[in-house]
Amino acid sequence: MSTRSNTDLGGPHGRTFPTSARLPVLLLAAGLLLMPGVPAAQPPPKGAAGPPPATVQVDKVTRQSVREGATLVGTAESFQTSTVASVVAARAVELLVRTGDRVQQGAPLLKLDTTLTDIGLRQARARAEAARVGLSQDESDLKVALALLPQEAVSTDLVAARQRNVARAQQELAESETEVERLTYLMEQSTVRAPFSGVVAAELAQAGEWVPAGGGIVRLVEMGRIRVRVWVPEHIVGRIRVGDKVPVSTEGGEFSGTVQAVIPEGDPKSRTFPVEVAVSNKGGKLFAGMLASVTFGVGNSEPALTVPRDAVVTSGSGSLVWKVVDGAAVRVPVTPGRDGSGGRVEVRPMGELKEGDTVITRGNERVRDGQAVAAPR
Repeated sequence: MSTRSNTDLGGPHGRTFPTSARLPVLLLAAGLLLMPGVPAAQPPPKGAAGPPPATVQVDKVTRQSVREGATLVGTAESFQTSTVASVVAARAVELLVRTGDRVQQGAPLLKLDTTLTDIGLRQARARAEAARVGLSQDESDLKVALALLPQEAVSTDLVAARQRNVARAQQELAESETEVERLTYLMEQSTVRAPFSGVVAAELAQAGEWVPAGGGIVRLVEMGRIRVRVWVPEHIVGRIRVGDKVPVSTEGGEFSGTVQAVIPEGDPKSRTFPVEVAVSNKGGKLFAGMLASVTFGVGNSEPALTVPRDAVVTSGSGSLVWKVVDGAAVRVPVTPGRDGSGGRVEVRPMGELKEGDTVITRGNERVRDGQAVAAPR
């Protein structure tokens, strides 16, 4: 039995290597492990963060009274459209606005030449002052005559004549003062001003032109309010009341309107009657001539679940809302129903949805079922 030294290693073919031959190999391997740029394997960190939550806007599911609705199409009209005219006949000096300008009530639109009016006003004031002096003299003469009459120092005919002089002087002064008022008014009207707030739709006069009294300056259209005129069938019009709140839909967006007038004279051929709906247009998104859909409540009111109209996402496969549960979006199929007030719509859920739940109203076209969402406050 042979004995092997611990300095020998048996190879696969019985070859042996001394320990001194193995040291360089071991040192080289250790150096490679310690060299910079050669990372050691690390386990994945615990609780690694995923993608950030999607930013959305939300609102609550509420229960409100809704009625069966009849949606009809009407035309938007301006509450006021006016050809602003000049009171004074004069030459136009400067047009102060251009087509498309928005103006406030009382804003100057056109300046007229005031030379002739100013001359006439100075003449009228001079005549009024002369009449005032003449009246004062006539009143003084009458006073003297009345003092002498008891002594028979003057005749009654003289007193009567002086009384007539005073009356005539009073009339002349009144006429002169009236002329001063008239010309002062014309001076004030030499600057034509906007009778209401609106938009300049057309320019009808230019600098240098002679503007007759009553001549048009601009055409002004009110934009702060819009009136939608809808022709309503006879079987519905009797259920509509002045003051009813109705949703109005246009290419400019969704609005809330108020029934302003139900006109009892209709078209005998179509058996329809005009109904006027007033809509606030502070944002300026409505224009005269636009088509507008108005939904009139014509049935009995009953409570129903409602969500903002923007919360309903409609596609080829149907409609749904995204409910927020524990910070995540949950898909709830729904069937939209009747229109409610304040831009809301009735929904009949085909899943779990109740009053007080939170639904997504903005950003709902991008979320996925189960995706984390966050609504900034």
